[in-house]
Amino acid sequence: MTAAAAGCWYTLQSSSPDGTAAIACIELAAGSAAELDAGLGRLGCGTFRPGDARPCDIAGIDRSFLVRWSGLRATIMPHAGPVVVAALLGHLQEQGLAERPPASWTTAAELACDLSGTELCERHLHAALAAAPSPLAVDLLLDQPRRWAEYDRAGTRWQDDAQVLARSRQLSRLLTEPIVAVVGRPNIGKSTLLNAMAGRSVAIVRNEAGTTRDHVGVSLVLGDGLALRWLDTPGIAVPRQVPDDAAGVLAGQGAVLARSAIASASLILLCGDAELPPPELAEVLPADDADGRSSTPAVLRVALRTDRGTAVWPHDVGVGGLGGTGPSGTSAAVGLTGLVERVSDMLLSPQIRRHAGPWAFWVTP
Repeated sequence: MTAAAAGCWYTLQSSSPDGTAAIACIELAAGSAAELDAGLGRLGCGTFRPGDARPCDIAGIDRSFLVRWSGLRATIMPHAGPVVVAALLGHLQEQGLAERPPASWTTAAELACDLSGTELCERHLHAALAAAPSPLAVDLLLDQPRRWAEYDRAGTRWQDDAQVLARSRQLSRLLTEPIVAVVGRPNIGKSTLLNAMAGRSVAIVRNEAGTTRDHVGVSLVLGDGLALRWLDTPGIAVPRQVPDDAAGVLAGQGAVLARSAIASASLILLCGDAELPPPELAEVLPADDADGRSSTPAVLRVALRTDRGTAVWPHDVGVGGLGGTGPSGTSAAVGLTGLVERVSDMLLSPQIRRHAGPWAFWVTP
């Protein structure tokens, strides 16, 4: 392995383990244009200048399409059969290219080099675009080269800019699905809410406490393009109502599962209905976080089944009618749109979305 090839690495961004997709994407990157030139040369791809795009026969394994996006980045697009992809990855390793997992935007060496935002943006933009689960991220990422060019002309070090770092931490939710944990007493409509959000039957809905015995999670993309992970947690029984029998053991297990899900949540929906108010936050946080933690999740208090009665406890949003339809067959849900908007704004504020400054998307929170 030559010294130049040592600075070139690859990332498998997409493939098809079951063979159902046609094309895979293997990203190539390097610390300099010379290192990427050397890496492509070792693969037998010949000379590829930035902007070049053409088929390339790689070691007789596959005739792949290769695009060189810039001096530092290229993409190999082979046929996505599992055997082909595995053989290509093995060949890349044999030729001295190092593997980098998806979404590992920066290395300690890159940060130690004190690179500018423009340089890091160029290195990591394509990988971020390929991995982002939120459609909302695409236009924002595509505008980053222009934003960083303007920012760097001012001579400010982004590493020392608290505003850029704080904004980037919130925008990182466009690259990793934030978790929304739905918490409440048993049998108040949490699973019905999940099914309404997903637009399909995801959770079992029955008029029986304890139906959800493990947290049910589903990835959702909201109407504005923000992707998130929605967790419907088991109902947390009112402490004085927990029986001293097998049902009580089950209720205790449900509470443990709920707290486990909450530990990684960015937003907690504390849900109740007209008869049962939600548990307090201190009741549902993991035991070691009950006295406060460094990053307390945001909380939204939601009244469910408002079509069956008015919740007298303080709440931020009310939702009802999730199981019915209007006279024309359209959903008769009341307040669901407002809930979706509040969830979206609490995960990614309108001010952050509208801000014209740059985003250090390569820094993970």
